[in-house]
Amino acid sequence: MPAAASVPERRPEEPGFLRFASSWPPAWLLVFVSLAAAAVRVVLSLDRPLSYDCYLHAFIATQDRWHNVMMVADLHPISYYALLRLASFLGEEPLILRSIGICAGAVSAFLLGWSARKVAADSATAPLAATAYAFSSAAIDLSLDLRGYMLCLFFILLSFVFLLRTLELAERADDRAPPLFAVFAGAACATEHYGVLYAGAALGVLAIAAGSEPAFRGSLAAWARRCRPGLAAVLAVPPIVAYALYRPRALSLSVFGSQLGDLWPREGGSLVGFFLANLQKELNLFLPFPIASRALFLGLLALAAAAAVLAARRGPAGMAGLRRGAAPMILLVLLLELAGLSLARIYPFGGPMRHQSVIEPFLILSAFLTLDGLAAQLGSETRRQALFLVAALAVSEASYANAARLAAPAPPRGAHEYRVFERRFGRPRTVYVDRLSHVYLYAQTRDWRWTATRDFSRKDADLEFRLRKRGESDRFVIRSRKYSFDLAQAAAWKSIAHAIRRARRDSATLFLITSDRDTYLADARKRERLYRRRARSEGLEIEKSHIAGRGFFATVSLKER
Repeated sequence: MPAAASVPERRPEEPGFLRFASSWPPAWLLVFVSLAAAAVRVVLSLDRPLSYDCYLHAFIATQDRWHNVMMVADLHPISYYALLRLASFLGEEPLILRSIGICAGAVSAFLLGWSARKVAADSATAPLAATAYAFSSAAIDLSLDLRGYMLCLFFILLSFVFLLRTLELAERADDRAPPLFAVFAGAACATEHYGVLYAGAALGVLAIAAGSEPAFRGSLAAWARRCRPGLAAVLAVPPIVAYALYRPRALSLSVFGSQLGDLWPREGGSLVGFFLANLQKELNLFLPFPIASRALFLGLLALAAAAAVLAARRGPAGMAGLRRGAAPMILLVLLLELAGLSLARIYPFGGPMRHQSVIEPFLILSAFLTLDGLAAQLGSETRRQALFLVAALAVSEASYANAARLAAPAPPRGAHEYRVFERRFGRPRTVYVDRLSHVYLYAQTRDWRWTATRDFSRKDADLEFRLRKRGESDRFVIRSRKYSFDLAQAAAWKSIAHAIRRARRDSATLFLITSDRDTYLADARKRERLYRRRARSEGLEIEKSHIAGRGFFATVSLKER
C-alpha cells in the first residue's frame, strides 16, 4: 500500500495582537538612533558650559588623594566619582568629563528600544520609543550633567532587559538572566539613590509573576535549585548595596523640607488632591508641552487610562502578557513609591527632574506599548500605518520642541566676578573662600593644578590647597568649612581670622560670592564700613575691598595685638 502523502501541519492563525509581529526592526536601526543621540549630545556639550554642580563634582572626583575624595564625596554614592576620576585622566575638558553621561544616554536609548522590541507587536514601536527617549530634553540634560543620574538609568534599563529575559524562564532556560538582572539593579543602587526604587518595583514584578503563573514559578524554582549562587545574588545584591550606601543618609532628603515644602502633603489636605497635583507636576517634567490646566490634565489622564485598558483588552495572556505589562507595572509601583515617600516627607514626589527621572523610560515604554496595542486592534494596514505616522510626527515635533529648549546655553556663573577680582587684586598668593565661592573659583582656575596640602581630617574642617601652573608662582586657597558667610555678623570674621592664623599666614584675599545678588549691592558703601568694623573687632584689617555683581573681594591682614 503506497505511503500516504504527508500533509504539512496547519498552524493556528495568530491572534490579531501578533498579526504584525513578523517583521522586526533590524538592530542597526536602534544603533542608528543611539548614534544620533550621541551626536546630538556631543554637539550640545561643545556649546554648553558646565553648571555649578558639575564643577563641584569635577572637583570632588579629581582630588589628588583618594582619601580626600572619600571625605567629600557625600552628595552621591561613590561609584560615579570613581568613573569620573578615570575619565579625568584623559583630560579635564567638559566633553571628556561628560563622556560617561553621553555614552550612557546613547546606549540607554538603544536598551529602551531593545526592551520594546522584545514585547511589542509592531515593528515600528521600538525605534519610535527609542527616538522619543533619545531626544527628550530630560534625558539630554541628564547626559550632559556631571552626576550619576544618566549612568543609573543605563544600569536600570540594562537590568530591565535581563528582567524580561528572566520572565522567559518558562519558555527557555537562561541561567544567567536572574543574577545579571540583580547585579545591574545593584549597580543602579550603587550609582544613585533612586535605583533602590527601581529595584523594589522590579522585584515586585517578579513576585507577581511567580505568584500568578505556576509555569514560571516552577521554572524559577528549578533555576534556583540549579544556580544557588545566582539565587543568592538576586536576593542579596540590591538590598546589601542599598543598605551599605544609604544607611548613613537614609533620611537625608528630609532636611530639604524648606526647599520642597510645596511637594509635601498639607495638614488637613486631601490625599487625592495631593496625589493628583503632584502627579501633574511629575508628568510635566517629561512632557515637551507642559499641561498647566488641572481640568485638561485630568481629561488627558482619563483618556490615557482608557487607551491603556483598550490596548490591553486583547493583549496576550500568561507570561507574554506579564512581560508586556512589566514596564507599566514598574511605572505604577514607582509612582506609588514616590507618593508614599513624599507622604512620609522623605523623598519628593513631583520635585526636581533629576530626582524623578527614574520614571521616564517606563513612562515612554508604557505610552508606546499602549500605542502598539491599539494599532494591533485596528485590523486595516492603512489605519495602522496612519496611526504610527501620527505618532512619528508627534515624536518629531516633541524632539524639535526639546531642541529649542536646549538651544540657548546659560553663561557660566561667576566668570564676571572672577575677571573683576583678577583685574582689581591680580593673583594673590593666598585666597580665602567659603564652600559656595570655592566652586566658582575652581571653575575659573582649572588651568591650574589643585593639590591638597594635607589629607582632609574631617568633613567640617577648613581645607587648604596649593595651585600650581608652569611659569607662575604657587598660590594657596583656604576653603572654609562654612557654606556661605553673613559678613555683617562678627562670627564670620572670627572664622576668617581663625583660618588665616591656623594656616600660618599674615594676610589673605577674600573671594566671596553670594547666591543673592542684592546681599552685597544693597547700600554697598554702608556695608563696607560695617564689614571694616566687624573685621577690626576680630583682629583683622581690611586693606582693600571691592564689590562686583554677587561678589565681595577684600585683602585682609592680621593686626598685631
